[in-house]
Amino acid sequence: MIWSRRNVVKLLSGISATTVANLLSDAQDAGYTNVVEVIPLADLKILPRGKKVQQATNLMGEKLGVTIERGNTVITVPRLEQYDLISVQLA
Repeated sequence: MIWSRRNVVKLLSGISATTVANLLSDAQDAGYTNVVEVIPLADLKILPRGKKVQQATNLMGEKLGVTIERGNTVITVPRLEQYDLISVQLA
C-alpha cells in the first residue's frame, strides 16, 4: 500500500459460503444450501508501519484509538462486524 496524507482502508470480516449436501435421507432429494457466516472480530489492530497517524475514524465517523506500542503506531478497531471503512489521516 502506498501511503499518502489521507488513506482509506477497507476491512472485510470472514464471509464464507459453506456447501451442505446430503441433508436428506434420499440422495435424489439432496440439495445444496449456502450458509453465509459473518464472524465479528474484536480489538482488530492496524499497524501503519513507520507512519505517524494524526487521526483515524470508522465508517460512522467515530474516532478510533491511536496508540504507540513498542515504538509503532497502532490503530484499534473495537469491533468489526461484516465490513468497515477506516479513514486514516497521517501526521
